Amino acid sequence: MNKDFLSVALFPVLVNGLISDPFESEKEVEIITDNSQYPLKDELKIKIEVKNHLSRNIRIVNSGCSFPFFILEKKIENSWQQIYSPTCIALFVEPTGLEGGKTFTAELNIHTPDFQSDNLVGEYRLNFDLIEKDNNNRLPEKYLYSNVFRIEEEI
Repeated sequence: MNKDFLSVALFPVLVNGLISDPFESEKEVEIITDNSQYPLKDELKIKIEVKNHLSRNIRIVNSGCSFPFFILEKKIENSWQQIYSPTCIALFVEPTGLEGGKTFTAELNIHTPDFQSDNLVGEYRLNFDLIEKDNNNRLPEKYLYSNVFRIEEEI
């Protein structure tokens, strides 16, 4: 056996019940909600932070309603399904610039009577449209989603 070469094989591993790639680094763009659980009300107020850890500037596409455009997705039978997006009657609104290393905050008002779902209790995530500033290319899919949160009946 030749001792001059050391061969190491790295495979995805199971960590906390999730498969993790040892080469995948921390998310370079994070979208974080202010809570991990929200009580079911007619109007949810969710504050978000978009943290840009990239070394380049990005832009957040706006809805025309004074906040970023988003799609609310619910986990139904192990797949994410769109159940809500805000409807705004407005002209084009310029995307919000977010420099590398900076954070953007916003409050989203979500009207639950407009949800396209019978059962509103469950797991949710927010899907945003983020683009590179220089070329308007959409960021990779893994950067477009918020953390998962729950909507529960009020106690």
